[in-house]
Amino acid sequence: MQSLLIICLLASLIATGMSLMCEICEGFGHTCEGPLHPCPSGFDTCGIIQTEGTVGPQIKATVKTCFPVSACEEGFAVVNLGSFGTLATKVTCCVGHECSKVPHTLPPINTHLNGKICPACYSMHSFTCKEEIAQCTGDQQYCFEIAGTSNMGFIF
Repeated sequence: MQSLLIICLLASLIATGMSLMCEICEGFGHTCEGPLHPCPSGFDTCGIIQTEGTVGPQIKATVKTCFPVSACEEGFAVVNLGSFGTLATKVTCCVGHECSKVPHTLPPINTHLNGKICPACYSMHSFTCKEEIAQCTGDQQYCFEIAGTSNMGFIF
């Protein structure tokens, strides 16, 4: 019975020792630094989310965390808020030292008008806003609605 307990204990220690470790941090600017943490089950790669916003003052933010590998397909996305500004986000997946080699800049935003229009509005500290029309650019083909709050204190 005692040997079964020892085997179970060793198995749990081995499993814990083999889990993926990722740097976990969030901050303003092109990068952030934080401690390594084990990733939960189902999160099988490390990744970096870089965001730049021109909503109000220009903001740059970085989040490093554990990801499910399916999130690696997200790549680069731009949200066009018309005269309220833009939010550009890039997701990059990496493991270990590869994460330190990720470029600290986002690709340029294609500003060529493509003829698509969408309703747009943005508001801080309120869930209501005055809607306007956003002229879509580049490969922006879809309109969508999103509402929420930020947990990092971002002003966008």
